[in-house]
Amino acid sequence: SLRGTPALLNFWYAACAPCRVEAPHLVSLHEQFAPQGVRFLGVNVRDTVTTAQAFERTFEIPYPSIEDARGEVLLNMTDYVPPQA
Repeated sequence: SLRGTPALLNFWYAACAPCRVEAPHLVSLHEQFAPQGVRFLGVNVRDTVTTAQAFERTFEIPYPSIEDARGEVLLNMTDYVPPQA
């Protein structure tokens, strides 16, 4: 559903230190660019639902996230970003 629109995908999990550091910056970017039509989507690669929801509450994440513990979304992006990135 993101095809053809500007979008930011953020791959994350709650215990990831860089993810915790970047979360407030992503919230700020969302506030700045979502009104211009940029869509934001978090892709949680590891957590249970309750852990992911706690992270989203803690950092007041305003955009949706999907669960990708099997890595399907991540692997579909390998033409653009290495999975280890």
